[in-house]
Amino acid sequence: MDVEKIKKDLYLYGLAPVVVLDDAEDAVPLAKALYAGGIRFMEITFRTSAAAQSIKNVAEACPEMYVGAGTVINGKMAAEAAAAGAQFMVSPGYSQEVVDYCIEHEIAVVPGTSTMTEMMMAINSGCDIVKLFPAEMSGGVKYINNVVSVFPNLKIMPTGGIDYNNLDPYAAHKSIVAVGGSWLCPKKLIKEKKWDEITEICKKSVMKMLGFRLLHIGINNESDEAAFAAAKSLADIVGEPLEDKGSAYFVGDMADVVKSVIDGPHGHIAIETINIDRAMRYFEDKGYVFHNIGRDAKGGVVACWFGLDQVNVGGFAVHLRRKD
Repeated sequence: MDVEKIKKDLYLYGLAPVVVLDDAEDAVPLAKALYAGGIRFMEITFRTSAAAQSIKNVAEACPEMYVGAGTVINGKMAAEAAAAGAQFMVSPGYSQEVVDYCIEHEIAVVPGTSTMTEMMMAINSGCDIVKLFPAEMSGGVKYINNVVSVFPNLKIMPTGGIDYNNLDPYAAHKSIVAVGGSWLCPKKLIKEKKWDEITEICKKSVMKMLGFRLLHIGINNESDEAAFAAAKSLADIVGEPLEDKGSAYFVGDMADVVKSVIDGPHGHIAIETINIDRAMRYFEDKGYVFHNIGRDAKGGVVACWFGLDQVNVGGFAVHLRRKD
């Protein structure tokens, strides 16, 4: 099992539903509903007798879904989960038995922690990702900021008290590998087999996690003089400062008035995203291809452009921009 790929994909997909199933027959339709909503990880908890069979059903019928076991509290349970086909394991608190079993059998493990002591135990056992539970009651993002000031290389998967309404600060945090929670597949909707409603919740949550917003409009011109005239006209209307940035005049943060014709025939639309790595993965899964990928000094992606053959908004090209 490729543990590093699982951990990388956990970050790129960013959401890991905590699933409680009373009936193993619901496992596959739920997995398909989650997948249709853009979710690629599901943590099926060992809180019911249906857990092992549910994991087995998903592992066999939905190979495109990463299926893991949650609420794994000892080595015996870890072995049962592995036998069922679990690709990763999550514990509510720190269990050395579970960590040792997963490391020995090359299974991705996210041990539960809530204190610095437990986090040190996890780090010293070779773990680089820990679950923070209960996240909100432990102090939420403020607590995580304190944790990573001490353990800068540690990645956190918070669960507990997080839902659609307070997802934003967690989704934007650079040390959070993914966010877990049951709001993505409420037990009531599972019981009522309302798969379409679960899919819609997931779609909305994925969009919330990516945090798209219009950043600015780029307007092409054929000369410096034409660009200046256009930029000044706009600046006079909206009362924003006009600044010459070499290749373009910027009107505040709303417009990039370019001195030449680049990319789209008329210009471009810049869309900001909370996490550009996750955004690129999201669109690449849909078949989009990026070009002109700009990177920072550390190699991180800052901006990337959709091809005009795939995205052309009335003669305007579109690019993503990382929120810093």
